[in-house]
Amino acid sequence: MTTTTHELQATATRLSVDYAYAIDARDWDLFASVFTDDVVVEYKGMPEIRGITQWLDYFIPFHDECTWTSHVMTNHRSGQGPDGAWAICYGDVRWLHRRDENRLNHALNVYRDELRYEGNTWRIARRRMDVVLSDAADITSAGIHLPASMHGIATGS
Repeated sequence: MTTTTHELQATATRLSVDYAYAIDARDWDLFASVFTDDVVVEYKGMPEIRGITQWLDYFIPFHDECTWTSHVMTNHRSGQGPDGAWAICYGDVRWLHRRDENRLNHALNVYRDELRYEGNTWRIARRRMDVVLSDAADITSAGIHLPASMHGIATGS
C-alpha cells in the first residue's frame, strides 16, 4: 500500500479524533474500528492489554462509571519509517466519575501509535500513552456547571 505523507497525516488524525469521539459518545463499535483486533495497548497506570476484546472489557466498565467525559486530541504528527507507519498526538482529557461527581479530573497525555494497513484502511496496531500532567478540581466550589454530555451537545440530542 502506497500512502502519501498527506494521506497518512489525515488518516492518523482521523483515527485519534474517532477514538476521542467514540469514548465521549460511548460508541464502542466506532472505538473498535480504530484498532486492529490484536491491538496492544500500554497506558501508564494500566496493565498491558492485548486485543480489542480485552480492551473493551477494561474500558467500557470504567467509562460507564463516568457521568461526563471530554477528550480533545491535538498536535498530530505521523510518518513512515523502516519499521512502518507511526503517529503521535497529545490528548487533553477531562472526566467526572460517578464515585465523586464534584471532582473534575484532568490529564494531559501523549499517545504514540504504530499503524497497520488492514482491511483497506489504516488502523492502530499498538498504542502507548504517557501521562504528562494529572490533576483534579472541585467543580462545586469553583462554580463550574457541565452539560450532561459532550455528545449530547454535538448531536443536538
